[in-house]
Amino acid sequence: QYADIRGPVDPAVFEAAARQVAGEAQTLRLRFGESEAGPVQYVGEAPAQPLLRLDLSREAAPFEAAMTWMRGRLDRPFDPLGGEPLFSWTLIKLADDRFLWAQIYHHLILDGWSGHLVASRVAAVYGALLEGRPATPPDGDDATVPLPISLAELLNEQDRYRLSARWAADRDRWLALLAERPQPVGLAERRSPGPGAFHRQP
Repeated sequence: QYADIRGPVDPAVFEAAARQVAGEAQTLRLRFGESEAGPVQYVGEAPAQPLLRLDLSREAAPFEAAMTWMRGRLDRPFDPLGGEPLFSWTLIKLADDRFLWAQIYHHLILDGWSGHLVASRVAAVYGALLEGRPATPPDGDDATVPLPISLAELLNEQDRYRLSARWAADRDRWLALLAERPQPVGLAERRSPGPGAFHRQP
């Protein structure tokens, strides 16, 4: 996905915001490996350079050049076992008052909603840094950008739910609801290849 930013951007401040969020969001630092017991997941170090900067403002058609560049980047898949970050951020300058922020993630670390939350957090930190304010996470249940919490907290919350009466009630409800449902119908006898690209509009 990419954000089309209409207006001036301070690339150095934007890079500082990206570096802070890449450090505080553990999901962006997830790494994967193999062991004798099977696949493993762990939190690695934050990348030293989480944001690339690309200036295409001198191109005859900057936006089209950016689209071509992003499609080329999408054609280079991440290696989940390579030990490298499983995301890529690039700030692309089209003009002094227009930038694209390209955000590419492996689905192992983020889904669409999580990508929105991360982008919102980067925007909030960028705004705070521009104004010279501490870029601290928001407080309160009604905060528009959730607090970055650790993966350990998420796993503990999941364990608490699995041991709760609520989980048992939820399980019983869904088992009863789906008890008389037929088996899902398959339309193909073999797996289909994934799409080459997605085209989405907000």
